[in-house]
Amino acid sequence: MLEAFWQGLINYTYFQSFAFLFLGTCIGIFIGLLPAVGGLVTMALLLPVVFGMEQIPGISLLLAISAVSTTGGSITAILMNIPGTGPSAATMLDGFPMTKKGEAGRAFGALLCAATTGGVLGVFLALAGIPVVQPLVLTFGSPELFLLILMGVSFLAILGRGSPIKGMISGLIGIFISLIGYQHSTGIDRFSFNNEFLLMGLDLVPVILGLFAGAELLGLAVSGKSILPPEGIKRGKELRRQIWVGAADVFRHAWLWFRGCVLGYFIGLIPGIGGDTAVFVAYAQAKQTSRHPDRYGTG
Repeated sequence: MLEAFWQGLINYTYFQSFAFLFLGTCIGIFIGLLPAVGGLVTMALLLPVVFGMEQIPGISLLLAISAVSTTGGSITAILMNIPGTGPSAATMLDGFPMTKKGEAGRAFGALLCAATTGGVLGVFLALAGIPVVQPLVLTFGSPELFLLILMGVSFLAILGRGSPIKGMISGLIGIFISLIGYQHSTGIDRFSFNNEFLLMGLDLVPVILGLFAGAELLGLAVSGKSILPPEGIKRGKELRRQIWVGAADVFRHAWLWFRGCVLGYFIGLIPGIGGDTAVFVAYAQAKQTSRHPDRYGTG
């Protein structure tokens, strides 16, 4: 296993492999900025392009796009309250309030540092977990998935400000929205009302765009103001300082960062769950274990 890992690293000592890895990173950041596109759609579109390429450069291009698209989506979530990808939705809970406080640079620093170091840790977690991953994943059936979904809904009582009952109600509304479209196991049509656009269900990103971005844009249009007044925009040396402060914040909360990485890794292993759920579970456990949970969601 370690020999194969080392051989994989050696492949990137060649210029062609590293060049396609860099190209995929640039494409992934740009794609993440476009709401409702995402890394998976881009990978599917580029499959004809990489079909005739050598294996390592082609895989490098596709995996780099998939890996960094969420980081690109978090940029718009921080700046405009518009998540580019599903997992980026958790970033806007505190990222956008930081922008309105004039601390967008600090949010970017924390984002980039946590994403980079978390990706490196994820590689070592994958190496260490390969012997136990397969039996763990195979043990997850319908009862285990049901309990995990129930746990996710219960976290809404923690995430919601004010009444926990309102958080639970919002979770149940979310479950109802997820029932729209074909049921994957039986193929039965549910709540589409003979509308072909609803047959495939409602994707997370368009729903979030309508709930958050639409309201934000309407509010800005009515008020006639910008997200941040000109005097609150940081540039040059002050912006760089904020970025370094945000990166240092990750190391100041190293134990919280480590717990989030481990949660994301193990939840990502479970089929049908993925990063959209993992980020909110990590956010909920961070808020639940914090000494100041009332500060979450305020930047």
